[in-house]
Order: sequence, then structure tokens, then C-alpha cells
Amino acid sequence: MWLSGFVGAVMSRVLLSLLGFTRAGVAAGSVAASMMGRYRGSVGKGSATAILQSIGTTGMSCAATVATATGGGFAGKIIHGYLLTWFGQ
Repeated sequence: MWLSGFVGAVMSRVLLSLLGFTRAGVAAGSVAASMMGRYRGSVGKGSATAILQSIGTTGMSCAATVATATGGGFAGKIIHGYLLTWFGQ
């Protein structure tokens, strides 16, 4: 279960980067740029776009990292259970 928790924490950062929320800011032509464009230059404080951009540039807090690791761990446990059900031990 620890491995899926680790993967959950790492993949959240990778996913944000793939969407265009990078340490250098919003990547041109990305999903993030499209989201920013919908606000027409006025991104609301506390909006999903603002939060994702903040995480993209500064990284996640300790609590957020723990939360994504925990979510990844639970997801891994559930997937493991389904695989055992379908394919046996």
C-alpha cells in the first residue's frame, strides 16, 4: 500500500505539469492556458484554476502531499482487491 501512496503523491505533481501548471507558470497552448483564458484575465481567488496554479508553481503543502498519498494508497488497495477477485491469488 505504501507504494501506491508514493505513486499518488508523485503522480499528482506530474499530472499538474502535464496539464500545463508548471513551476515557471502556465504553459502556452496547454489545458491550463485554456482554463486561464476562460477567466479573461481575472482569475478568482480560491478558484480551482488559482489553486492548481499555486500548487504548480510552489508545490504542495505537507498536508496536501499526505492527502494525495493517502488517496493513492486507498486507490491502490481497492484496485489490488479487484485484481485478486478477478484473477485470484
